[in-house]
Amino acid sequence: MGSGGVGGITHITAELFKMMAEVEMVHVPYRGVAPALTDLLGGPVQALFANPAQSIPYTGAGKLRALAITTATRSEALPDIPTVGGMARCSLARQPISASSSPGRPRSGER
Repeated sequence: MGSGGVGGITHITAELFKMMAEVEMVHVPYRGVAPALTDLLGGPVQALFANPAQSIPYTGAGKLRALAITTATRSEALPDIPTVGGMARCSLARQPISASSSPGRPRSGER
């Protein structure tokens, strides 16, 4: 799971998600979201918490699959994407962050 850097909002959101959803993911910090998105698109990183504005161009083009958004309600920009609270037993942040993965990645429970 990549983030735009250690201690930033995307890293803290990812760590909070891991704790509340009781899942294990290895944090891979980058020097900004741009290189993290590059690796997510290329395959070395399997998931990324990023600001929707940074990931919408890729989800709209089918290059990434948005998994969830951390706001309490669905985003007008991503109306078909569930909230994290709707997927897991947690509600995370007021800051809109989207969790994305490459479209070829299996969904939870798939192999």
